[in-house]
Amino acid sequence: MRGVIVPRVLAMMGPDAVVIALGGDRTDEDLLAALPPTALTIHVGGGESSAAFQLPDPASARRSLRARVA
Repeated sequence: MRGVIVPRVLAMMGPDAVVIALGGDRTDEDLLAALPPTALTIHVGGGESSAAFQLPDPASARRSLRARVA
């Protein structure tokens, strides 16, 4: 169901916008799959995912985000 909103959100964004999505469960897979190939998709936790990258846990995701912002 989350993937349904993706086209509307993308339509509101500028052409140079960077799309980053993190998800950790089955319901996030619809969102990750609906994003364009240029989006940075990250699965947080174990299991299979269509995301391009994977982090082992939420603490790793927080550390990664902090490192990118600093």
